[in-house]
Formats: sequence, C-alpha cells, structure tokens
Amino acid sequence: LKNIQKLKGLTKPELVKVMKSFCASLGKKCDHCHVKGDFSADDKDEKRTARMMIDMVNTLNEKFFTDPKENRATCFMCHRGAEKPVFEQ
Repeated sequence: LKNIQKLKGLTKPELVKVMKSFCASLGKKCDHCHVKGDFSADDKDEKRTARMMIDMVNTLNEKFFTDPKENRATCFMCHRGAEKPVFEQ
C-alpha cells in the first residue's frame, strides 16, 4: 500500500472495505478519485477533496459522537449515494 495519508494503520482488507463504503456513499467507482492503474497517484482533485472529507468526518466523530455505542458520522450521512451532498429542504 503506497501513499496512504489519511487511513494509515489499516490492513489491506480494511482499506478495501472503507474504499467500497466511499464508492457506495457517493454512487461512484474507484476511478472517480483514483487514476486507473495507479491508486497511489495524487493527480485528481477528487482525491484531495476526499482527504479533506475524511478529516471533516473524523472531526465530527471526535467532537460530537464520542460514545462508541452511538451512531457515527459517515460520508453517506450527507451524500446518500450522490456525488454532491444531498440536503433536505
């Protein structure tokens, strides 16, 4: 595993599970954020945005979901299967 910046310490199966959850949350495939054939490349803005979103979700969980028995903030919480966050009006 190369160029892991935000999800350090995960095993490969754990990382794959997280990446699949990102795909499901945004309704996109891996190549939305990753360069085909080179997952470690930082060429796409979407990958940089994903890293910022990981920080945001981690901050939400640290500040507001401190009880491990509570639900946690996730990407799906706002994205609901769409690339752009979906907010009820």
